[in-house]
Amino acid sequence: MGWWRKKQSASGPPVVTLSCLGRRGRFGNMLFQYSFARKFAKLNNAELQTPPWLGETAFNISHPRIRRPLPATPDDGWQMGQVNVDLLGYFQNQRCMDLLSRRELKQWLAFRPEIASLFPKPRSFYAAAHLRRGDYVREQNRFCVVKKSAYESAIKQAGIAAADVIWVCDETAQSSPLEAQGLGFLADFFTLMQADVLFRANSSFSWWAATLSSARVYSPVVEDKVGMQDVPFVPGNWPMMSHPSRTGALSTDLHLPD
Repeated sequence: MGWWRKKQSASGPPVVTLSCLGRRGRFGNMLFQYSFARKFAKLNNAELQTPPWLGETAFNISHPRIRRPLPATPDDGWQMGQVNVDLLGYFQNQRCMDLLSRRELKQWLAFRPEIASLFPKPRSFYAAAHLRRGDYVREQNRFCVVKKSAYESAIKQAGIAAADVIWVCDETAQSSPLEAQGLGFLADFFTLMQADVLFRANSSFSWWAATLSSARVYSPVVEDKVGMQDVPFVPGNWPMMSHPSRTGALSTDLHLPD
């Protein structure tokens, strides 16, 4: 019996906390953190406790608040059976992914009807292409910035007409009725998620749009490249977003079970 099992008998029911939620990365990173923590807690018969975060407004989810600080467990140090720990990390590696399933994620992360109704599908058929820029451009020594020409080549190879493509990027960011709630980005997220064909970026944002959609997905293979690059796209949602040798984060290709 591990120390965590002994400790729980003296301190009440087993708990898993996620104090980093909302403080380490934006929406895509939050969804990785939340999804892994929820599954980890479930598998270990523990109560998940979280701080307030955007997902409680977007999705029909709610968990008890964190009641006390617990020992931090990083995403390269967790073990099954651990409870009374605070999960700390990004959880974007295959070991974490193996615990999850796409079916379960789509159940947990179904948007509230009053949210989804704000974003009708813009066309009967379209492809979406996500140009990830922002901090990737500012930190080109750590991240790969996929050239627009790479997207254009992939779009052409997939047989998609240029007129059928909606580009999602900083320059085309849409206004949203949810700005006041901190959810202004959902206009772009729904554009990606509702596409019939999605050319995602090396980005957790469009990785999640692909995961929650029914689109045919193409992804850039960036491997350990950094800076502006012309990279190939492949079918599927599995290629990694960044390389651990560049960012220091524990990241791998992500093959999500159905």
